[in-house]
Amino acid sequence: MPNSDIDKAFERFRKLVESLPQKALSESDSRAKIIDPILKDCLGWDEGDITREESVHPGFIDYVLRIDNRPILILEAKQVGSAFTVPLGSKKRRYKISGSISTDRKIKQSIDQAHKYSVESGTTFAVISNGQQFIIFESFKHGGRWKDGFCVIFGSFEDIMSNFTLFHNILSKERVTEGSLRKYVSEEGLPLDFKRPLDFVHNEDATCARNFLATHITPIISYIFKDLTADSQIEILRKCYVRQKQLTYTDAIMRSSFDKMPYYSEQFDINWFKESETESGEFQISFDKCKEFLRTKTPIGSMILLLGGIGSGKTTFVHHFFKVVMADRDDILWFYVDFGVSPPELGKVEQFIYDSIIEHYESRYKTKLQEYLKSVGLGSIRPNDESLLAFFTMLRYKGYAVSIVLDNVDQHSYVSPQYQERVFELAQNLTHKFKTITILTLREESFFRSTRSGVLGAYHIPMFHIESPNFEYLIRNRINYTLEFLSGDQQEILRITRSPFGDWNRVKLFFIAINHSIRQSRRVGADILKFINDVSGGNMRQALRFISSFITSGNTDVAEMIGIESQVPPDSPPYAHYQIPLHHIMKSIILEDKVYYTSSQSYVMNLFQVNPQHTNSHFIHLRVLDYLCKRTNYFTALEKGFVDIDQIIEDAEVAGISQRAIEDSLKKLAHFGLVEYDNQNKEGYDTAKYVKITVTGLYYFEYLVTSFPYLDLAFMDTPICDDKTVRELRNRLDVDPTKSKKERMEARFERTKIFLEYLKKMEEDEFKSTPSLSYSDIARMQFMESILEKFDEQVAYIRQRIERERLCS
Repeated sequence: MPNSDIDKAFERFRKLVESLPQKALSESDSRAKIIDPILKDCLGWDEGDITREESVHPGFIDYVLRIDNRPILILEAKQVGSAFTVPLGSKKRRYKISGSISTDRKIKQSIDQAHKYSVESGTTFAVISNGQQFIIFESFKHGGRWKDGFCVIFGSFEDIMSNFTLFHNILSKERVTEGSLRKYVSEEGLPLDFKRPLDFVHNEDATCARNFLATHITPIISYIFKDLTADSQIEILRKCYVRQKQLTYTDAIMRSSFDKMPYYSEQFDINWFKESETESGEFQISFDKCKEFLRTKTPIGSMILLLGGIGSGKTTFVHHFFKVVMADRDDILWFYVDFGVSPPELGKVEQFIYDSIIEHYESRYKTKLQEYLKSVGLGSIRPNDESLLAFFTMLRYKGYAVSIVLDNVDQHSYVSPQYQERVFELAQNLTHKFKTITILTLREESFFRSTRSGVLGAYHIPMFHIESPNFEYLIRNRINYTLEFLSGDQQEILRITRSPFGDWNRVKLFFIAINHSIRQSRRVGADILKFINDVSGGNMRQALRFISSFITSGNTDVAEMIGIESQVPPDSPPYAHYQIPLHHIMKSIILEDKVYYTSSQSYVMNLFQVNPQHTNSHFIHLRVLDYLCKRTNYFTALEKGFVDIDQIIEDAEVAGISQRAIEDSLKKLAHFGLVEYDNQNKEGYDTAKYVKITVTGLYYFEYLVTSFPYLDLAFMDTPICDDKTVRELRNRLDVDPTKSKKERMEARFERTKIFLEYLKKMEEDEFKSTPSLSYSDIARMQFMESILEKFDEQVAYIRQRIERERLCS
């Protein structure tokens, strides 16, 4: 129906409501003065479509609505003034028939009566209405489980007025003819037969051999590019550590949203700190204050909380603080407890802490302390209360300030909600009993859950937020150290790599090419940094894993990189060195060691995935991201950018997008970090009220979804409902490696174009078959025209580059 027609229907409804008398109407007047005009004047039903008082056994049906003389829907009319008790003030519109709605006696009786009449008349859907309230439900299901279904409720004239498009989309004759009742009420679109091109591959999990340098490089990656926690890595830690720094004005403009303080930081007095070359800022000041508390006649233990996102560097900070910043402080002892390797059973937590303390003592301090401890009668330290109390007491008398670090304390919080609470209780008890400075590190979302549950409510603990370091600085430090390492003592290289490889110069050329490619000062380098930083979600551990995957992947063309880089004079400026193309980095990171892309085994999400249980649309994820993107500057009760999930569901209903489809999409988007919930839990949809798009989500929506390397892989994993397209794409999964570079690229262009044309047709068909998409803010945006346009631009650019390379060779 054109917008003008639905606008006329709305105007008729508004005038009808204004013209109604204030007094209660009888059932017959309700029908004649309200329901009849709504059906005919506002919803487009003709008089010939309506049968009144149709006889059934027992009784009479108030209305039977027919299309082509086939009964489609019954409507049972009740007296205006005899109101149904429906939830007030809720944005929820769908309710289970056997749920809370059934506790209203009038509703239950009316639904049961309508169900019986529906069975008698052979219809599948029914409506009960007193003129100003409408309850629409599926009155017949095969197997008789109709009460397990849902009803859709419009609770008042005001509700209908505010949501008239949805009301019209469900009950108008035109929309009912198109299947609106099954779409909106049953939430069951006609399922399509989807097949992925990969479904026809014998081994979709096939892996490719790693590149020819991987065997020699892997030990170096493990030594330099992973967590720097081993005592053998102190020199790497010293040289590669990226400090927490106060921002300049330019930094503040350019910084990623991943580095901002959590929205609840002011409420809980969470501090941000900067580090100098030799000190750790406010964190160190707080630590020293706690140390002074231990010098008093009545020593007091203290707790410090260090918060940060996954991979933000909490563990690295702690090790750097004690091993480098405080390395010359002989009066400080620290014991490290890593809950990343702790048992998940609650009853074993305390013993794990004690065992870790003993293990740390024996590996780090036993030689230094055993003579003193023997002199005071502590020949051995056992992992129990009595022994450790004596141990820490003697250390304090000797003048030591003792710190216990409980790292990753939220490691098992998803397995057992009580686990984290137990760790906090133990930390408090240990601090009080042993008089220690206890440092706890945990993720911000875990802290947030703890404050909500009251676990930390009674504690007054200094809290510090640690930001994700600048990835360019991080990777530059690691690569520079690698190049220094490869230029150093050959025996040390042999000790670390255990490889008699004789041509480390080729490995150095490889790292030099990477070093000069991943730079903000180079256009493509800036794009690479943005891809890695944004897709990793500010998780620097993950970002380093991405680089490590690229370095060892069989999808990385190492020979080409080394060949070109070897022709560049060593003292050349960065821009003169080999530039790794963005699509090489993206392909290697998305695929890692796989031949084919599947989102279930990749860190990168397929935005065109379809879950046929909930929707036939390839664009549900893009629509949710578009909706949230438009609201990044909206203010809510929580914080700018957060959107009420109920509002998303309500706006989606107008477009015929089911609640289950929205729920499924939000869960997938959160899993890959494209959105975040207000409860700070990636798996927390059921307890969340608000959601917002993340920087990762913005990157996917604004850049990645239009990128040729991404689109060229996404088609493999996308369910497709057109057999011809599936056949064409499955025959193009593999590109002949013996062909020239130009021929290989043309083959990839061709298959990606086929995929995009299919998506464009699906989008056009959706809007033709479901005009209501155009009425909803969540669905009116069409994406494929822009995606195709940007794809053609990239193809033209790549063809030009290949031609330039051919002419220069």
